[in-house]
Amino acid sequence: MIMKTRNILYLSLAFLAMSCAKEITPETEVSADVKYVDVEFTAGIETKTTLADGNKVIWTAGDKVSVFDNSATAETHNNEFAAAASEATSVIYGSVPADATEFYALYPYRQVATIEGAVISNCYLNPIQAAKAGSFNNNQAPMIGKADAQNNFTFKNLVSHIKVNVPEDMTDVKSITLMGNNNEAITGVFSADWNGGEPVVTITSPETYATVRVNNGAMAPGDYYITVLPVEFKDGFTVIYGKTDGTQVAKKTSNAITAVNKRNQILPMKPLASTDLTEHMNYWVKYNDGFDITFSGCTLNKTSHSGAKLVNDTKGNVKLGSDGVYFVMPQTTGACFGGHKAYSNYVVIGADASVRTPMIVDGHQGLKDAGTLFMLANLSFTYATTGTYSVLRAHNPSFGDIVLNNCSFAKIPKTFFDFENGAPDVEFALNSVTIEDCELGFNAAAAYVFSKRNVNSTVGKFEMTNNIIYACDGIKMTDFKIINGYNSGSKTGPTVKDYKILRNTFHGTVGNGTLSAVSGITGESVTNNNLLVIEFSKATEFFSIYQPGDVLVIPASGESINNYYYTSTTYKLNVPSKYTTNLKRAGSPVPLASSPLAATWDPANGVFGDYTITPVDESKIPGENVIIGARR
Repeated sequence: MIMKTRNILYLSLAFLAMSCAKEITPETEVSADVKYVDVEFTAGIETKTTLADGNKVIWTAGDKVSVFDNSATAETHNNEFAAAASEATSVIYGSVPADATEFYALYPYRQVATIEGAVISNCYLNPIQAAKAGSFNNNQAPMIGKADAQNNFTFKNLVSHIKVNVPEDMTDVKSITLMGNNNEAITGVFSADWNGGEPVVTITSPETYATVRVNNGAMAPGDYYITVLPVEFKDGFTVIYGKTDGTQVAKKTSNAITAVNKRNQILPMKPLASTDLTEHMNYWVKYNDGFDITFSGCTLNKTSHSGAKLVNDTKGNVKLGSDGVYFVMPQTTGACFGGHKAYSNYVVIGADASVRTPMIVDGHQGLKDAGTLFMLANLSFTYATTGTYSVLRAHNPSFGDIVLNNCSFAKIPKTFFDFENGAPDVEFALNSVTIEDCELGFNAAAAYVFSKRNVNSTVGKFEMTNNIIYACDGIKMTDFKIINGYNSGSKTGPTVKDYKILRNTFHGTVGNGTLSAVSGITGESVTNNNLLVIEFSKATEFFSIYQPGDVLVIPASGESINNYYYTSTTYKLNVPSKYTTNLKRAGSPVPLASSPLAATWDPANGVFGDYTITPVDESKIPGENVIIGARR
């Protein structure tokens, strides 16, 4: 080891010139002089960043290393060193306090890393790894070492590698992502204990995925290495190939894999052909690859909604109680909103498109004034055992878009979106409410999808498409509305610009005069292709428009056709003629001779079956290409 002594005076305006190594300035200024010396260590390796000659690994000139010291005078003990040459054994050079007698090292250099005893904390394995054909990228193979009595480091690898391949006939692969099937932590922040030369890794802030990717273009066919922390995949893992057009294919293994449960291992996967891969869609991978994700016409990406988080936790304590974009894996347990919160920009998406991720409604959620988006997609909700909560109970003056897509809600205990309770006299303006491909099961005698009656407010668009809305078993509803939006006493309520109710199925709900009540529909009104199996307590309309002032506000355009209903009462479902002046088509809803539902119908458990449409008037059978009711 070669040393040259120098003084660093931190109150001075100039540093002493040094010829061999750059100066290392402590993060925290010290009150006394600290003597530093230039040092050269010899650094040998077990394995390192660049694969060459098979599995032989070498240093790369310029590689940065953290060298930790036990100095009594310095206030920082993490010193930046650099490799001098691209060799299997290289000199690393830098500066350390002169009173230091013991040295540990971490590769790659990490400014926030600290040491206590022989344990280095705040180490990091990035889950996003640059793709490098036949190898793994620099700075993606963390190692630690301890200097011996001869001032030599022998670095020990902390990670292992899984070799994957891009098939020869696939020229459109942008990324390869690996995820354990049991939510295993494989990357992230960790600590490393030297442990007498047999390092032990402890993950402190886990990530449950690892991705190799190219920023532009496609990965060339051939082998690539995904770097992971030591892990046992109890139920195997899934390898997802993200393509340049945003689509995905995947290969899933189901057997336990122990080959990389120790450090310094390489697991070569069997080379795959494109025919070995099946269609797949993980929304997190798609987002992370830089593509748009769209639900019900609302698009988000890394530019419009940055900083998204992957949630993959089986400990049963996942609180998503702050603004942000969350992709939640289906294995996650106990995921919930996080109590009574209010949001400006809040997005929760079930990550795996093939299955809805379970979540819990554990409190009323709110919206902040001037917020932009509240979105729930690909989720299956149950309710906390205590409390009767609305999904939204908001009373803000204005908000952007509310989007529910491909979600199920079992045993809704009261009104779904309650914009009245708590502050009934606050006027508000919503840009849009969209509910698509969802199941809403109400477990209350009186409940509404959307309620606001006591002030004149505005909704730009209210749209429900391909949903199943039902009363839970044992519940006899006495009052139900899609929009409960008019107070006959104060003659107040919201005005909706565009109102669209398309291809929905209503079962067990009640019609007691109107299915929607509003102060006006100023734009387009479309109520087409709906199927209703409900009880009517009186003649019922799809919507009623009430007159808050001197002028009755009726839809500017639209239609209401191909609606079918079954009821055991003598009352009928109508399209009110006085509101249809501007509708291009308005046909009377068609009564059915028998229930159209399958004998196995059980929406609470996801059992639907085909509809049997048998009109009382056989001439009213829907046309060949006409879809009636929500389809599953």
